[in-house]
Amino acid sequence: MIYLAYVLIRGSQVGWYPYPFLNPARSGGYPSVVGYAAAIAATFVFVGLTTIAVGNKLMSRPSR
Repeated sequence: MIYLAYVLIRGSQVGWYPYPFLNPARSGGYPSVVGYAAAIAATFVFVGLTTIAVGNKLMSRPSR
């Protein structure tokens, strides 16, 4: 969240964004940028929780 705020503030000042989907002029405005950021965050959370669940499942199997 801090990085996103930094990128949006700095990008508006210098006219450069590190990724095209963070540029409100290209991606359809700030609501679109927030949507992209939320989708990326949700993907990270989903992958993280899936990784934890698979790891726990593998650890709970009895050893042979």
